[in-house]
Amino acid sequence: FRSQVDALSADQNPPPISEPLLADVEQQIRNLKRRLPAPQVEPAAKATEPQAPAAITAGDSPEGTGAGVTLVATLDESCQAPGVRAFLLFRQVGKLGRVLSTEPSEEILRSGTFQERVIRFVVETDQDLAQIEKESEAFAELESIEISRQEAAAKPVEAEVAASESVPAAEKTSAPEGAPAPRAAAATVRVQTELLDFFVDSVGELVTLRSHFEDIAERMGIPAMREGVRRFGKVVRKLHDRVMEVRMVPASLLTQRLPRVCRDLARASNKRIHFEVEGEKVELDRALIEALDTPMLHLLRNAVDHGIESHAERLAAGKPAEGNIQLKVRRGSDRVTMVLSDDGKGIDPEELLRRAREKDIAVDHLEHARPEEIIELIFHPGFSTRKEISEVSGRGVGMDAVRKVLEGLGGRVTVQSRPGQGSSFVLDLPLTLAIQPVLLVDVADHLLALPAARVMKVLTLETPKEPGQGANRRLQLEDRSVALVELATLFGDRLNAVVEGSELATGVAEAILIGDEGQAQIALGVNRVAGHREVVLKGVGSMLKKLGPFGGTAVLGDGRPLLILDVDALVESLPQNLQE
Repeated sequence: FRSQVDALSADQNPPPISEPLLADVEQQIRNLKRRLPAPQVEPAAKATEPQAPAAITAGDSPEGTGAGVTLVATLDESCQAPGVRAFLLFRQVGKLGRVLSTEPSEEILRSGTFQERVIRFVVETDQDLAQIEKESEAFAELESIEISRQEAAAKPVEAEVAASESVPAAEKTSAPEGAPAPRAAAATVRVQTELLDFFVDSVGELVTLRSHFEDIAERMGIPAMREGVRRFGKVVRKLHDRVMEVRMVPASLLTQRLPRVCRDLARASNKRIHFEVEGEKVELDRALIEALDTPMLHLLRNAVDHGIESHAERLAAGKPAEGNIQLKVRRGSDRVTMVLSDDGKGIDPEELLRRAREKDIAVDHLEHARPEEIIELIFHPGFSTRKEISEVSGRGVGMDAVRKVLEGLGGRVTVQSRPGQGSSFVLDLPLTLAIQPVLLVDVADHLLALPAARVMKVLTLETPKEPGQGANRRLQLEDRSVALVELATLFGDRLNAVVEGSELATGVAEAILIGDEGQAQIALGVNRVAGHREVVLKGVGSMLKKLGPFGGTAVLGDGRPLLILDVDALVESLPQNLQE
């Protein structure tokens, strides 16, 4: 799926799906169905389903089968992809019962070529009209939907479809003057941000309650209750998705004033700078946009004053007189990355050490450190490489404030620099500040969570009979081997156990494979995987940040607090040989 999406994003034809893979998926589904218990909910519908002949008409339904219902759906005028929406609607209507007939034909709906607005379905179902109307409330991008019961007289489906086309649909499409405007014609309305935040918080509470109800239903084992909780969860998920759609705004709200700010800063510094933004249409959480306004200004000011050299310095270094600063915004499955880069002089680690000694900052432990570790000095409170205070910088505030804001949002900021070639500040943040799917894991009797989007696979382990070779302990997969590290050893003073330990700890039974396709991966050994949840993500305070590689916190439905691991910080806490 990922390779096909990448190909489509690059305007290329997607690679064909492997036939053996499809066959394997079909076999897995058959295996699952054999293990499933007999359904205890709505047995009547299943019992009557095989009796309906293929060419049945609505009036000819045999006694005991569901009655025919006609649905006439009119798509919104604002619907961007009517072909896709029509097919999705066909799939949703199919969940109400057996679709006897459609207009246009099922072939046209499946092909995705439908470009009209009105679709008609005749469905055989046991549900009453009230139930169907309730289910249809979840159908998206509809201007209207008319639902009517089939007449008892036997007449072909085609005649019934034609009859359902009469007055209601016509009246809907050509409403008389003074009638209420259709939904698509309604203009946007202004909503106070406080009210929107209330909706988001309330949906977050519903998500927490849903998880609590799921746990209770699982423990009680009552089929009817499990089904009710499942339907409740479905409604909560739809509500959450729509609320988050309202909350998402384009990144241009954050970036649109930065070019002017860059021009003003360049003029004050007597420099010529070209500023470029890439990814302005990427949609982000509104709360994220508001929180990043000040940090982005600090980073831009730093790039103009500390990064880009003067005209004379750039010409002497063989560079164009005009400097370049670029901001790239990229969105992943659950994260957003912002990279602010310049082609300036870069950061000199030796200069940072010299300046730190002048400010009486303890740097003895950095004498033989890597350049990346020395560059971290720029985030020290009150640190600045400027000897004089200018209009632009030199006050020693800014970079430490940037890091504090990012950590408060559950994100992080890292620096990449090459002396003489430029620097890049990489901001890695959660896509939304509201709700995140996580995988719960049990580690040494502690319940922790990993962001589900970073988990590639869950594997069952067998403790090896022969001791491993410390950090060389590997997990052999189908096409590669990856390093296996016990998650419990990555906290505090037990870090050395990763190198010195030779056997899997007692109780470590499963491994979580984290990473990305085509990139480095590592397996984390845990006692067990405790399930999948959607949690309301909260920031992690400075105290918890010191205790381990945590990227957020949450509260489970039963009131238990949950620490969410920061995967990138987790990898950085590995010994150097494993990081490489």
